[in-house]
Amino acid sequence: LYPAPGPAHGGDPAHGAGDAFTALFLGQLLRDRDPGEALSLAASAVYALVKRTLAEPGALDLALVEAQDELAAPRERFAARRLR
Repeated sequence: LYPAPGPAHGGDPAHGAGDAFTALFLGQLLRDRDPGEALSLAASAVYALVKRTLAEPGALDLALVEAQDELAAPRERFAARRLR
């Protein structure tokens, strides 16, 4: 079990954020990353994606194009640590 805590966003949940997380996490695992590192990268990338999306008032779609650099290499990383 790996928690990867990060700050909460104060906006409406972004539709598709769970799908984006799953795709990013799987992509990291397929690159032979450790599960904790894959979780950290995926959670950090989704955080950046949702943050960028919420910067656009009334946005209904995830800002995938605008956040593509952050999806590949998130600037702000949230560490996942193994509990067991």
